[in-house]
Amino acid sequence: MSKLALHGGSPIRRGRAWPRWPQYDDATEQELLAALRSRRWAISWPSDGTKARERRFAEEFARYNGAPFSSVSITAQVPSSCRLRRLTSAQATK
Repeated sequence: MSKLALHGGSPIRRGRAWPRWPQYDDATEQELLAALRSRRWAISWPSDGTKARERRFAEEFARYNGAPFSSVSITAQVPSSCRLRRLTSAQATK
């Protein structure tokens, strides 16, 4: 078994640069600028009559995955606590 580079083994990226990150194209850059210039920072932010980017993303993400719906959150903790609450309430009603 070969050793990790940390323990004296051969590094696997010797002579090769790491890929540039983040990777994006002009369309992604334009969407980022549009989000920045919209000054709308949350789904709950007052609407200018357009659908929030978060809602648009959730709808597209659900469609891409063949799911009936999707939701977005800023951290993994929020959906995890929602699932836990749902499970706890389901157990309480049994």
